[in-house]
Amino acid sequence: RILNFVPDFRLDSVTATLFGGERLCCYDFSFPETDRKIIAIEYA
Repeated sequence: RILNFVPDFRLDSVTATLFGGERLCCYDFSFPETDRKIIAIEYA
């Protein structure tokens, strides 16, 4: 796993909540859903 190369990597709490975890290396959301999540992060 790629995360083994960055053991201290963690997403911030807002991003982790929206994307489903602190140590994600990928996600499977549609473009509109991903875009909404990114906009929400910017406003948090």
